[in-house]
Amino acid sequence: MRKKGRSKTIKDLIIDLTPLLDVIFIILLIVLANGDVYSQSAENLMSQAEKESRDAEQIVNEADQKLNTYQTHFEAYEEIDKYFSIITVSAGYDIRNRRNRTVRVKVNDNDDMVYELNPANSNSEWQKIRAYIKEKTSAEPDLPVILALNMKNEDRMLYRDEEEIRHIFDDMKAEYPNVTIR
Repeated sequence: MRKKGRSKTIKDLIIDLTPLLDVIFIILLIVLANGDVYSQSAENLMSQAEKESRDAEQIVNEADQKLNTYQTHFEAYEEIDKYFSIITVSAGYDIRNRRNRTVRVKVNDNDDMVYELNPANSNSEWQKIRAYIKEKTSAEPDLPVILALNMKNEDRMLYRDEEEIRHIFDDMKAEYPNVTIR
């Protein structure tokens, strides 16, 4: 048989809040202690961001200076033919037919003369090339002239063509004091 006990009422219920308050104060202390760490970390991040911003601004300024320099050089390059003349000669041949060759003569990247050489017209074409280079060299005797042999990797130049071009260059240098060979 069961004993009838007394039923608990709300009045008899006691809640102990001490552990709860202890936990709240510990959490509060941790938050306050870490607040300095977080603010110090935020200050470090802010100073680093300011430094990176200054560095980026310096890079932008340097880029602007380089851009202005390049624009000045480009404008000067457009008027390069006022200061000197560059005559570039390149020769190449088709790998399938070495008897037919092509010689290109450029003056300041503007004039582009193309001469097709084959065994039948080789001598006459070399005379035309020599005359064209002489004409461009003697056009303005006070203007410095640079003669350049352009040997690109994609051009296959025969030794005899290279020697012929070098002979033309040497003759021009001997005849005109304003000629430089490169």
